[in-house]
Amino acid sequence: MLRKEVGEAITSLIVAILLAIVVKILWSSLGLTLVVVEGHSMLPLFQSGDLVLVERVPPTSIHVGDIVVYRGCGGHLIIHRVVSVCNDGGVYCFITWGDNNKIPDTPDMTCSNCPCRLVFRSGYSILWMGVGYKRIIGKVVEVNGYIYKVPYLGALSLLLRG
Repeated sequence: MLRKEVGEAITSLIVAILLAIVVKILWSSLGLTLVVVEGHSMLPLFQSGDLVLVERVPPTSIHVGDIVVYRGCGGHLIIHRVVSVCNDGGVYCFITWGDNNKIPDTPDMTCSNCPCRLVFRSGYSILWMGVGYKRIIGKVVEVNGYIYKVPYLGALSLLLRG
């Protein structure tokens, strides 16, 4: 009897793994990926451990207010909001800023030398180094103002990474 239960468990595990691989391949072919939020820079919108759906889009589809995922200096992913978009002859730069941060993302975070103008509400503006489009993984999927996320589902992934 125990042999039958172990066999069923192994079969279920193999089917689950194969299904996950098929879903990953289908999503990848559509330009979609899942990203786990890590940290507190996007509080209260995202909690550490939330799982978000990210879509690969052309630079012309990224606008102020969108939330993007980009590869930071250490290779880790950063999820922040776009506060400025610059296009210098087809070279796109995006200034990003975590909702819970005091300042925009700095060059030591973005690993970029992509100059962009950041204009404040007061009308004051400064030149700031933005994220080059080549570092952008994609834009967090949003439909009619609703961001697709699964709260805390990625927490297990964060625990396993240490």
